[in-house]
Amino acid sequence: MRETYEGEYLSYLQDYLDRKVIFDSKAAERERAGVQDAMSAIDFAIRREMDAILYFTEVKHFVSEEQQDRIDRILKEEREHFSKLSDLKKTFEKKQ
Repeated sequence: MRETYEGEYLSYLQDYLDRKVIFDSKAAERERAGVQDAMSAIDFAIRREMDAILYFTEVKHFVSEEQQDRIDRILKEEREHFSKLSDLKKTFEKKQ
């Protein structure tokens, strides 16, 4: 990706970080306070995994080609976490 002005991507990532709960400890604490049972804990964890997937998908555009394989490994792991949590949620839903 090419920047239209110097510092555009860094500015974009900073704006992204400023608005995400996963990186905002106060907002995350407020959301954690809403976790009342196993299902809400699973939902909370799924949202955090999705935030991480979205973040690293964006970051991948801003790193060198040599570093993209590292981001791909992180994304693979985050997707595995998401999948496991989704399966766990399905198991809980069947029991209810």
